[in-house]
Formats: sequence, structure tokens, C-alpha cells
Amino acid sequence: MKYPSSSLVIRTVSGNGTCFTRRAPGRGFGVPGNYPGGVSTPSSGPGDRLVRIGAIVFLVGALSTLATMAPLFLGTRPLPSVFWSLCMLMGAGFLIAAAGVVRSVRAGARAGAGE
Repeated sequence: MKYPSSSLVIRTVSGNGTCFTRRAPGRGFGVPGNYPGGVSTPSSGPGDRLVRIGAIVFLVGALSTLATMAPLFLGTRPLPSVFWSLCMLMGAGFLIAAAGVVRSVRAGARAGAGE
């Protein structure tokens, strides 16, 4: 079998086939046109926004927890109780993100049952 000179031959894991990848000379594999057809990213699912919001709320809670605990280790005055209340955002963010995951799973189950 004659291989094109501008292609790289890759053996598959099972060894029973080959895969040709176009490569521009001296440019590597990151050139446009290596992947046949267009690559598209799916639009946001039903629970994706909740997961993102939950992650942000969780991070705010984690940062406030670090800020609240730092004076205990540094030997300075503790922060006001408002900061201690902000620590609860970690749990709230986790619950919001979990609700988004549950919503995505339910939407996927409905889509799978309708097929």
C-alpha cells in the first residue's frame, strides 16, 4: 500500500487499521483542515447555567472561608460575623450545582425515553 507523502500513518491500538492525518510540512498538526468536517460545540444544556452559578457561589464561599480562617492561624483579630455567614455559601453553591446536574440528568433521561 502506498502512503501519501504528506500524511502521517498511525497504527490503531488493535493494529488492524491505519489512520491518515494531513500535516503541512514543517507546521505540525495545528493547521486548519486537519479534521474533516466542521467541529461544533453543543449549546448549553438545561442545567449548565445552574452548575456554573453554583461553582461561582462555591468559590466565593471557599474564599470567604480562607479569609475567615486566616486570622486564627496568624494570631490577629477574628473577622466580623458577616464573614462567618459568607462561609455558608460553599454549601449553597454545592447544592445549586447539584440541582443543575440533576436537572441535566432528568432532561437527558426524558430525551432518551422519547427516542
